[in-house]
Amino acid sequence: LGFTYFIFMVGVTHWVTLFMAWLNNTLAGASVWAVSGAIFLIAQALFAIPVVPGVPAYLASGVIIANAGRNQGWSFELCMVWAVVVAQACKQAAFFIEQKLFGECLGSALWVRSVLGVNTKVTKGIKLIMLAPGVTLHKVFLLVGGPDWPTSVIAGVLRIPAIPCQIGTLPVVIPIGITVLSGGAMTKEGDLWESLAGMLLMLSAATLGGSCLFFFIALERVLETRADEIEQMLKPVEEGGEFDVEVEKFEKEQAEYQQVKTAVSSWPVLGYVWQSILVLSLVAMTASCAIFVFVPDDCFETIDVTTELSGPPINGNAFNLVKYPMGWLGMGLQIASLVLLLAFRRMQNVRSRNTHLDLATA
Repeated sequence: LGFTYFIFMVGVTHWVTLFMAWLNNTLAGASVWAVSGAIFLIAQALFAIPVVPGVPAYLASGVIIANAGRNQGWSFELCMVWAVVVAQACKQAAFFIEQKLFGECLGSALWVRSVLGVNTKVTKGIKLIMLAPGVTLHKVFLLVGGPDWPTSVIAGVLRIPAIPCQIGTLPVVIPIGITVLSGGAMTKEGDLWESLAGMLLMLSAATLGGSCLFFFIALERVLETRADEIEQMLKPVEEGGEFDVEVEKFEKEQAEYQQVKTAVSSWPVLGYVWQSILVLSLVAMTASCAIFVFVPDDCFETIDVTTELSGPPINGNAFNLVKYPMGWLGMGLQIASLVLLLAFRRMQNVRSRNTHLDLATA
């Protein structure tokens, strides 16, 4: 939980923003077409990382294209229209690549099918929504409100046709457009534009959040109204169902291995050394998160996509993003906690494999 908080609230919030600011600085003076191509390629790389949301890419599109267009004599309105087109193309292409590359190509892997829960009612309910003919409201809520990476990968694993998914994703242009306009407003001067940028960003988050909420409501309704169909899908293939026997066997083996891992790492059998390591890792993680939560302004400099990195507070050095001493203290505690936990996990895996092997050969 602590590492998840660190990745999202520190890694994504601060370091991805810094990267986007660097991109904005680097592409200053480039043509709109070159900027658009760079944004498209970098967005695909970012979308391939499950924990990175699409908002930074959309925001950067508004900022960077607005700056590039202004240098070429484009009007602000034209810049924003083109930025929305680029951002939407990034989203559509990313969904297609993740669906085909990650979903369909990796969908044959047992661990992928197990992680996605192909034998669960929720996944079957999602499949029914996606396979519905045409562009239904439920499908739009799923494709717009669902998390970027899991939604596209599940579509690939379930072998959902690409074209309906692409059409159903089109309404995401609404929150994307709002986010792009927020980025464009950041490039304008004046208190009015600054306030407008913040309001648009909040409106975008509310739109995406609302779509996500409506998706869960729609999914719950499908699970209730089409329960008989879902139960049939969960029956064995011999009975006309889609139950994945290979995944069931894999999950049973994993459950047995997990029981062994739990047994060899239970508190009484760990010993004082590994008990101490676990406690130190927990203390370091708790202290690190407490620092980032309670004194965030003392940990990181305040920047956005429009920040000039050659000037203060970054002054050309990316590490100046972290403030001394609290920021570096929080980072150091986080790293120490991770190293200790990895050492424990290594010990746990070695003991588990040895014990599991002994049981298999007994």
